[in-house]
Amino acid sequence: EWRLLNVLLKRYVENIGGIIGIQSLEIDPHGSKPININGKVRMTVRQSGWEIVDGLDLIRTDLEKEGIALDESLCSRPPKTDAVEFGKKIICVIGASLSKQQQ
Repeated sequence: EWRLLNVLLKRYVENIGGIIGIQSLEIDPHGSKPININGKVRMTVRQSGWEIVDGLDLIRTDLEKEGIALDESLCSRPPKTDAVEFGKKIICVIGASLSKQQQ
């Protein structure tokens, strides 16, 4: 059930992806595999936050600058924070970080 949050986050990105610097986003129809962002970063939902499965080295500094707490590869969700809203924040940081790197 938690993995369905991957699908909700994907729908959000489909609506504003270009605005936040995400050119491609891949996810399987069931949301069970990590979200693949621009072919460089993969993330998936966990009960306590969003895990960066691949590409953390590309975005770590920007996540930390935005105040996103990292426990190894897990972006820990603050208490009483909506999981999808927190995922949106992370996705926006990832998009901006990857766009900055392309320039």
